[in-house]
Amino acid sequence: MTGRIILIGSLIQGVLCGFSITQPNNLEVLSGSCAFIPCTFDIDPEYNNDLTANARRLWYKNGIPYQKVFDSRSPSSGVLNGTIFGNALDKNCTTRFHYVTQNNIGRYHFRLQGNNKLQYNYATLQMNVRDSPPKPKVSIYMQQQEVVEGTSVILRCSVKMFCSSHPPALIWSTSTIVSIREQQRQIQSDLISDLHFTVTHQHHRVNFTCMISYQLQNRNTSAQESMTLHVQYAPKNTSVFVSPSGCVLEGRSVSLTCSSDGNPAVINFTWHRDTEGHLKHLQTGPDLIFDKTEPKHSGRYYCTAHNKHGNQNSTTLMLDVQCEYLSSSHLSDSLDIDVVEVDLEVQKISQTKKVQVRAGSVSISYCWPGSVKLSLRRLSVLLMMVLKASCVSRQKVVMETRMKNKEANAM
Repeated sequence: MTGRIILIGSLIQGVLCGFSITQPNNLEVLSGSCAFIPCTFDIDPEYNNDLTANARRLWYKNGIPYQKVFDSRSPSSGVLNGTIFGNALDKNCTTRFHYVTQNNIGRYHFRLQGNNKLQYNYATLQMNVRDSPPKPKVSIYMQQQEVVEGTSVILRCSVKMFCSSHPPALIWSTSTIVSIREQQRQIQSDLISDLHFTVTHQHHRVNFTCMISYQLQNRNTSAQESMTLHVQYAPKNTSVFVSPSGCVLEGRSVSLTCSSDGNPAVINFTWHRDTEGHLKHLQTGPDLIFDKTEPKHSGRYYCTAHNKHGNQNSTTLMLDVQCEYLSSSHLSDSLDIDVVEVDLEVQKISQTKKVQVRAGSVSISYCWPGSVKLSLRRLSVLLMMVLKASCVSRQKVVMETRMKNKEANAM
């Protein structure tokens, strides 16, 4: 009994002088997978002659009493079957347990048994067993602070490998089609995948998902994580809209609105008018409003959208302010309207009647069956239409009628 007390005393002395171990304090493993313990040890030089290549390397689970779970001399017969790497002379205690479950949660310690008095229990580690894998980590690597259109970025997905001999499968997915170069590698206990590509505005708010899948001995399990990419870009799709749409009548209110897509959002707009090839700066802001339109407001308009990454011009919008006249019901039979020319024609074969009214550069034609007579009222409607199109002022009528064939007098 006295000799045993002396041995323990000498080993405690050894802890202070040379016995040490390098291993994780906490080991997290996945149920159904393997447990890999990186481990090296050292002994007090006093016991160097007692260490041989065949020294027993054992693992115990702490408890009352201690439970031997692994023995290097019979690695497949213990509670935890596994493999211990190297030999004792290498001072290697790295071990892989092939299959662990929730029942294996607990504290474990490594024990070295050499010749003579070399027997030592090293410090403990905690083994935690989780039922499902953690989510992978998805992050972005870049040189600049902002992701700007046209720059190259790297999206990284990293995941811990619980068992390096059976690493998980790692798969990327995205809602957009991009030209991507992927690189996968293992760094210690991590599996890393990098996506390399050049970003465009089409990648803005696009989700990139990294999924890991484990094929375990008794089941398959997976986990995934997503990242939304935010891309900054100059204005795109800049355009001008008019409200109300359709014919713009003199004296009415009309507004032009400029819209554009950009990130950061476009808040600076500039309006321009192209009059006979000369550009004129009008005002800033998304809306250009005319409370009471006049013919002089007619012209080609476009806007320019600005943000810190650039600017873009819209296509040109033609604003045509037309004169507003009395309806045809207010026209008298005297046709108190300035008309340049009226052509009357009858087709001999089909007996189809045709009238053409021209005022300035505008011309309107109207055809009807020969059995129907052309009244002055019907002609006045045609005159009204052409005058509205040409904005000719109402004056005394100057009417000239040309008969294209003698049968036209049947009208």
